[in-house]
This record gives sequence, structure tokens and C-alpha cells, in this order.
Amino acid sequence: YLDQKLNQQKFVVLSTPEGKRQKYFAMGDWAYQDATGGLHLIGRFDNIVKIRGNRIDLNGLGEKIKRLPSVADCLVLTKPNRNLEDKLACFVHFENETGSISQLKEEIPHFLPQYMIPHYFKKVEKIPHLVNGKVDRQQLLKLLTSAPTKKTMHAKKNIPNYEEYLQFCQQNVATV
Repeated sequence: YLDQKLNQQKFVVLSTPEGKRQKYFAMGDWAYQDATGGLHLIGRFDNIVKIRGNRIDLNGLGEKIKRLPSVADCLVLTKPNRNLEDKLACFVHFENETGSISQLKEEIPHFLPQYMIPHYFKKVEKIPHLVNGKVDRQQLLKLLTSAPTKKTMHAKKNIPNYEEYLQFCQQNVATV
């Protein structure tokens, strides 16, 4: 950059394992350097995530959804699915009782590209905050984990002849 002050903000100097001083561009990632000189990624400074190959600003996405007349407050977070792929999760507090997730799902595709549409939606009475005023993200993410249902609690019983199948597997598995 031509501005020296901006250069100092955007570039950091770190030592390599060989002891050389190397200049790196600060991309917005939190990282630390261990004793061997290796860099370890911790997270990001901002709320920009990469999902399905697209960079998404979570704060900006939440602000866009907040522009809908039925939405009083909104927060978008990421939640890993079973395959450990991050999915977008949208927590919404509606202006009144008539606001609904199904209505929101119908409106969102009209102003957001497909890759920015959240995978999970959850209606909340309010966005929870910690004592220090920050959003309690962990409490919101816990809302997405549902209590076990009768179907999931008894999944083993839904497999026909489960005991016979288990016996068959034990008898026919080759040992090395």
C-alpha cells in the first residue's frame, strides 16, 4: 500500500524456523506461532466464513434479514453438521406473533443468493446476551440441538430382526 500506516496494519513480520524475518499479509485470521515457527489457525477477527466455496459476512447477512418488516432482531451463526461442514443457522426474533419461519423462508430467496440462505432457522423470544453485553452464541446453538424423539430413542428397535443382524455380523466378520 502507498500509505505507510496501512502497510503496518496489513503486514506483520514473523520469524521463520530458520531464524529469518519474513513479512506476512494479515488476512483477518487469528493464529499463533509455536516454538518451532509453525503457524496455527485459531479463528478469524471478523465474522466472515467460507461455506460451499463462498465467503459470507455473517453480520452483513443478519443485517439484510433484519430489514424485513416482520423481523425485530436476527443473528446468523455457523453450526457444523454431521459431516463437520459448517452450515448457516439463523436465529430470528419477530416483531409480533404473526411472524413465522415459513414466511421468512419464502421471503429470503427474493433478496439473497442461494448460497447465503441459512440451512437452519430458529424462532427465539429474544437474542440472549451475556453479562458483558455480548451475544450468547453458545446458548443459541444449544437451541438447535433438539431433545431426543421417540423415533431416535428407539432407532435400534426400528431395525427388523436387530439381534439376528448383529449375530450375523459377528459370525461373518473376518478377523485379521
